[in-house]
Amino acid sequence: RQAEKVRAATWRNDKQTMELSIPLFEALIHADPSYHRDHGQLGYALKDKADPEYERAIGHLSEAIRLRDALGSKGYRLYELNRAECWIRSKTGTTQAILRDLRAATAAGLEKQIFNKDIEHISEWLKSEKFTKADLLSSSATPSVEPQAQA
Repeated sequence: RQAEKVRAATWRNDKQTMELSIPLFEALIHADPSYHRDHGQLGYALKDKADPEYERAIGHLSEAIRLRDALGSKGYRLYELNRAECWIRSKTGTTQAILRDLRAATAAGLEKQIFNKDIEHISEWLKSEKFTKADLLSSSATPSVEPQAQA
């Protein structure tokens, strides 16, 4: 849990120190690959590196979600929020997958984080795709306003 605390305290302003947590989370996963929190923490760290590794982050966040759900654990919806950000920033996620994750985060009460300037990529993506806060509360994958055709 000390590695979690260091990662959480340094991800914004001290990337070099935060990145030191990556081998620790990798070792913890090697020792016990079934613990979702270590996969989640590694996913966060890979996403927040000075040179982000979005694909690896998506893999670990997806594994954290799978393990969490298999255990029936409640909470930990920051996994979906961070995976959505990775998909947006890497341009690898489908609209449906990103919305599914953002809706899961919204349903868990994370709406404030979705529209926070710290993760502006998400709110910018929602604007560019013409999705509103109301769209995150609905089960429909259709935006309130049809997006412009891509050139």
